[in-house]
Amino acid sequence: MAWRTVYLEQQTKLWLSRNNLCFYHDEAELTIPIEDIDTLVIDNHGTKITTNLINSLANQDVAVIICDQSHLPSTVILPYAKHSRQAKISSGQLNMRQPIRKQLWQKNIIQKILSQAEVLKKFNLEYSELIRLSGLVKSGDTSNCEALAARIYFNQLLSDSTRRQPTWYNSALDYGYSIMRSCIARSVVSHGLIASLGIFHHNELNNFNLVDDLIECYRPFVDFYVLRTVCLRHTGEEFDENLSKEDRVLLTQVINENVRIRNLSYSIKHSIDIMVESFIAAFRNEDIGLFELPEFC
Repeated sequence: MAWRTVYLEQQTKLWLSRNNLCFYHDEAELTIPIEDIDTLVIDNHGTKITTNLINSLANQDVAVIICDQSHLPSTVILPYAKHSRQAKISSGQLNMRQPIRKQLWQKNIIQKILSQAEVLKKFNLEYSELIRLSGLVKSGDTSNCEALAARIYFNQLLSDSTRRQPTWYNSALDYGYSIMRSCIARSVVSHGLIASLGIFHHNELNNFNLVDDLIECYRPFVDFYVLRTVCLRHTGEEFDENLSKEDRVLLTQVINENVRIRNLSYSIKHSIDIMVESFIAAFRNEDIGLFELPEFC
């Protein structure tokens, strides 16, 4: 079972040999079995990678993330049409009735707000208003409870209800969300879903509308991880937007945190596959109760 996140900051060359990822580090040749790698993060502009290795990584469901000049994830390499039943699954996704889409989104947002309330509770902050809002979410969230909850939540958590201040916290959250988004994209594609066809998001310029739908219930776990783990080890100033190498490496580990899903504890990266599989089961059977979402352990 894949478990390792490989983070490459220095320029190097990557190639495939006997199902191993091979690269140079300080003039030494290193190898890592691909079957052990869950995520590969390339955070430099000079690294060279062979197409043979790219194909092998994609076919073995390794999320390959490439960062931009600001060190933020900008590209994820995913396999194309890998699932053996893709035509059947994508057809069901295309034919999903609107009431089912709206109910799936409703359940997603209710769980997101409940998890936000749990984050506030863990930091001894007022959370009762979020509990109240979670009970008011309608099909399709037509009353926009998600936005109302977000303002209350971030105002309590960061004193920044719009999350637009140029702070380290916001940079760390964005980086963590990007890592989570990449892992969800990998799972969506590998399960035969159409990543651009969302249940709520429908931007015609966005190739990952469905990913941006499914990430919502995972955002509070990133928030908690940043404030509980990464923040405690950060040595810079609050209003310095730049993330250190240590910050970025630590943020890539967020997918190894544990959550509860189906009444059992799983790492986030494994819970994502369970969530995506349950999403497929829910729309194919038109049974919203089959849609399983993560909760705090």
